Amino acid sequence: MRYLITILGVIFFSQVTSQNKSLQVSSKIRQVIVFIQGAQVERSSVVNIPAGKTDIIFSNLSPLLEKQSIQFKADQNITVLAVNQQVNYLKNQANRDEIRLLQEKL
Repeated sequence: MRYLITILGVIFFSQVTSQNKSLQVSSKIRQVIVFIQGAQVERSSVVNIPAGKTDIIFSNLSPLLEKQSIQFKADQNITVLAVNQQVNYLKNQANRDEIRLLQEKL
């Protein structure tokens, strides 16, 4: 019985301490193509990813982003396990000055 509790304790401790690393990344718009319905925005960023599992979080993206259109490409030999979209409803989306001026003209 003690042996089982010790093993469960070791497994639990290893799961708690082996959580993924997380990187907050900002990206810059590289190219925009405007269509009749929607647009395609290409963004790029250079990131040094440490060995192991790492969550890469791209912030300040449009909340109108269609999650089925997200694509990820990397130059190095890495494995992408998943690509997810989440909206942070607790953070206010700041409008750029150009958008604010256009809204004031309406």
